Amino acid sequence: EAKLKENEELALKCAAMEKTLLSVQSEKSELDAMYDALQQKIERAKTQYDELHTRFEQQANEADAKLKATMVQHVRQYDALRTENETAKAALTAKYDALCAEKT
Repeated sequence: EAKLKENEELALKCAAMEKTLLSVQSEKSELDAMYDALQQKIERAKTQYDELHTRFEQQANEADAKLKATMVQHVRQYDALRTENETAKAALTAKYDALCAEKT
């Protein structure tokens, strides 16, 4: 009878442990699913970051190229205006010198 009681107690403990094991396995499955979902979110976030970073670099490079082109254009315009100004100055100086020569 003592052996029977011991076996019953062991059977109850075994059933309780099986129930606990099933509960732990179920919880582990849920945690695994949550982990997988978080990993997917992390991968999507990394992909979005990489795309945004690439787009930002591309836009920065385009803006830099536009700025350089504008600067080159302005330098050329400045050089053209300076040359035009020097030519006009030389012509006016020549006219002034000619007028002075006539008066003397």
